[in-house]
Amino acid sequence: MSDVAAGLDAGADDFIRKPANPGELRSRLATGERTLDYERQLLMKEKEVRLECYRALGNLAETR
Repeated sequence: MSDVAAGLDAGADDFIRKPANPGELRSRLATGERTLDYERQLLMKEKEVRLECYRALGNLAETR
């Protein structure tokens, strides 16, 4: 089994061989930043949806 496969099987999200290529490292960091930004957007959207559900449930309780 290769080092890459072993690392990924052990739970790593990515693998960079040494010595690292600066261009490859920059690209992988940019990919990680995009992933984090997307996750933040999803969490914010989830928060908005939850708050809207709570408001709707509150309004329903008040009308009864």
